[in-house]
Amino acid sequence: MKGQLQVRFGLCQSGWIRRHISDGTQEVTLWCTHFEDPLPKLLTWLEALAGGLDRCGWTLDEETDRVELNAYVRWMISEVRLDVRPLNDLRLDGVIPLRPTLRFDLPLPDLIGRFYDAFLEFVTSDRYQPEEWSRSAGQGIYDGLDWAAWRSAPVEAWLASQRKHGTFI
Repeated sequence: MKGQLQVRFGLCQSGWIRRHISDGTQEVTLWCTHFEDPLPKLLTWLEALAGGLDRCGWTLDEETDRVELNAYVRWMISEVRLDVRPLNDLRLDGVIPLRPTLRFDLPLPDLIGRFYDAFLEFVTSDRYQPEEWSRSAGQGIYDGLDWAAWRSAPVEAWLASQRKHGTFI
């Protein structure tokens, strides 16, 4: 699906954050758990793509299921292919519905910008509540942690250069 990638984060609740990835017709909800904190992995993935890696992916561990996010940059046509593939480890067809694999073909600045902008919008919104993100751990490991301070200088510099050259969404 060309150019239809939508990314948004839901509310923090008892150690979980829902992240929604949609192509406009189908949506995959990713369950982000503080035990397998995906926020640093997300930023590392975006930095690797902005840094020029041709193939780059990571696996989100949802404690029961896993979801792979793989990006393949196709320089000859100035696009990147993103596959969001739920591995459905513990889902049983008919009991717990299987989640679809989503595939996107879009310009690299669009992919990086949509994920990064959704991350920044989330961590600076009322939906991000650090006390709820670490609540079920009972250890307060995220108490006082300001994810908004986790801005990525490499991603921001790369996105600024893309905006300057008019190659951004």
